[in-house]
Amino acid sequence: KSADSEGFSYRVDGDKTVQNVEKNVYFTYKYYENMRTYIYGDEKEKNYYFDENFKLKKVVDVGNNRQHIDISTVDENKIKEEIYENFKPILKESEENKPFINLQWIFNWVYRDRIK
Repeated sequence: KSADSEGFSYRVDGDKTVQNVEKNVYFTYKYYENMRTYIYGDEKEKNYYFDENFKLKKVVDVGNNRQHIDISTVDENKIKEEIYENFKPILKESEENKPFINLQWIFNWVYRDRIK
């Protein structure tokens, strides 16, 4: 089952996934290893796993034999900015409607310095 918005596709069976079709990146919310987990998949076939507090927990290079990448070599803020840029159009939409995936954390993260 999917409801498509301009340039985005949504999947709600089981995992909740939203994909930016143009940039070929996706964002999933699911139970993974008994925890609520957010997974961002970038166009280079790297998957970034975040816990429910949106702390980066692991990075898997799916395109390179699912190798794990040392997260100390990853700029977590840069990844979060990338996610924000890739899903910005639907953040606006989710402010007005009940969001399909709760992206409030990224809104808060981006505007953290302005909301005091």
